[in-house]
Amino acid sequence: MEMIKRTLSKMVRVKTIPEDLHETPLNRCLNTIDITLLGIGHMIGAGIYVMTGTVVHDKAGPSVVISFLMAGAAAVLSALCYAEFGARIPKAGSAYSYTYVTVGELWGFLIGWNIILEHMIGAASVARAWSGAMDALFSQAIRNGTISTIGETCAIVIVVHVLEVVVVVVVLVVRVVVVVVVVVVVVVEVVVVVVVVVVVVVVVVVVVVILVVVVVVVVVVIVAVVLLVVAVVVVVVVVVVVVIVVVVVVVVVLVVVVVVVVVLLVVAVVLVVAVVVVVVVVVVVVVV
Repeated sequence: MEMIKRTLSKMVRVKTIPEDLHETPLNRCLNTIDITLLGIGHMIGAGIYVMTGTVVHDKAGPSVVISFLMAGAAAVLSALCYAEFGARIPKAGSAYSYTYVTVGELWGFLIGWNIILEHMIGAASVARAWSGAMDALFSQAIRNGTISTIGETCAIVIVVHVLEVVVVVVVLVVRVVVVVVVVVVVVVEVVVVVVVVVVVVVVVVVVVVILVVVVVVVVVVIVAVVLLVVAVVVVVVVVVVVVIVVVVVVVVVLVVVVVVVVVLLVVAVVLVVAVVVVVVVVVVVVVV
């Protein structure tokens, strides 16, 4: 199991980018115009000089303009992809280096051999196109001479055709594998993005719920404190009012008691004075 894990880890290990990535012994002497013309020169080949007439005559007709527009749109998208890769990984090596750094060693290995096969097919197609063009210039003299000298059903021709078929099949298989890998990588990236979005949404919802709960708790606490303060104030006011009422009643009662006592004292004094007066009058009358 450990051996399988080590093998798989070696197959998917990526190449590290060195710190001295931009350092090179080559002199950077090309400007934007030079690079643009170099790219145009790399794109222009048998597809434009040789195959255009055949495609227009036998396949597309006047709609070849639309074909060129669609091919140009596809080329622009491919150029944008390569521009992004070139900006992220500014190192020579084309798709091999980009795949090796981003995906892994195994896929870089497959892409490297795919590039070799692509160059082989490209060289073969260009050679065939230019040989056909040269043969057409000489009125099929090269083809007729070859057939008459070697023979049309020569074993070499059969072997060449078999090799062409094998190479085309291998190229198609490698391209299918690459497309599958790219689709898997895209699906994984989409799944990762969806998971990240879901996690972010869940975190945002949890944060919002926590904030709402905190706000509700704070509001409840504030309301409770306000109600408690109001209750305390009401109790204090009621106690003060009761105390004032009790004091007023006590004072009134004391005043009433004092008045009654004073009145009783006055009455008693008056009665005593009246009794004394009566006694004096009686005594006077008796004496007289």
